[in-house]
Amino acid sequence: MTSSSPFKWRHFQPEIILCGVRWYLRYSLSYRDVEDLILERGLHVDHTTVFRWCSAMHRHWTSGVAASTGNQRFVPRG
Repeated sequence: MTSSSPFKWRHFQPEIILCGVRWYLRYSLSYRDVEDLILERGLHVDHTTVFRWCSAMHRHWTSGVAASTGNQRFVPRG
């Protein structure tokens, strides 16, 4: 079974998407903060776009972890 790319049909390059998601997750920023950081680098991205990126990456990463561990319901330890 082949998995589809999480970047398919996205308007921005994967590096930009991953950078925005990384900032959001690593530094506990709001979506609007990430929007401002990307705007400072010359790209206009709406905060709802950042939300969609984070949601898509979360679904992609958790489905990959569940598949690799054999669990259909993955619950991270915390």
